[in-house]
Amino acid sequence: MSSSSSSSSSSTPAKRPKLEITTNPNWLELPRDITSNILQRLGTVEILKNARNVCPYWWNICKDPSMWRNIDMGTVDQYFEPDIPGTPDHDRLVKMCQYAVDLSSGHLEKIHIYRFGTDNLLRYIADRAKGIDYEKALSMEWKPQTLTYDDDDDDDDDMGHF
Repeated sequence: MSSSSSSSSSSTPAKRPKLEITTNPNWLELPRDITSNILQRLGTVEILKNARNVCPYWWNICKDPSMWRNIDMGTVDQYFEPDIPGTPDHDRLVKMCQYAVDLSSGHLEKIHIYRFGTDNLLRYIADRAKGIDYEKALSMEWKPQTLTYDDDDDDDDDMGHF
């Protein structure tokens, strides 16, 4: 009986589901400049909390000072409640911002801080940000709870916003 069943199964091919062959992109094979460009589209908090921990290659890219010419900490509400100085979230954001400024190695050109700027943090940034035009920075206007400095020379009247 087993011989007849084996002969019948060999004469009628079993239907196999069609397999679609796909290849997943190997993110490690992307050129460094493309990977850097992708990572820069994330906010500073996202890079420091998540992206740099993905793999050693991304960690290395995230340490490059060119990644930190623009620091955007405007998305902090997704992760923290930064309103009250001295609270753990506020202090953590200040430390993250200082770390990002340090990673810029003096090449900081643009920074956006939302709801956690302090005089001490501004001094810290000013002491380390060689790329910021301080004459323009002094003429910036202050807006409650938001600090942005953008040294965009496209428009002489657009002095950025604090």
